[in-house]
Amino acid sequence: MNDVNLGQVSLGRVQDFMYTEEIDTSIIDSKKDENEDVVVKIKNGNFSWTNEEDFIKNSENLILKNVNLQINKGSFVAILGE
Repeated sequence: MNDVNLGQVSLGRVQDFMYTEEIDTSIIDSKKDENEDVVVKIKNGNFSWTNEEDFIKNSENLILKNVNLQINKGSFVAILGE
């Protein structure tokens, strides 16, 4: 693939992201953790790159299952993958 095609693919992904509906914030628990150094904490998180209706109909679309993650203040974290 040449640079022009890669740019078009990237632009398409950004456009798809920008046109995506807002996240349902009612499913987010924002309780303060006792440990002030913890800035991100995920307990048994399930993640998918499908729309919400497809996810509800078929939980087999999950890409990441039962993720547990804790990130402390000042940490450098990278998430890599397709």
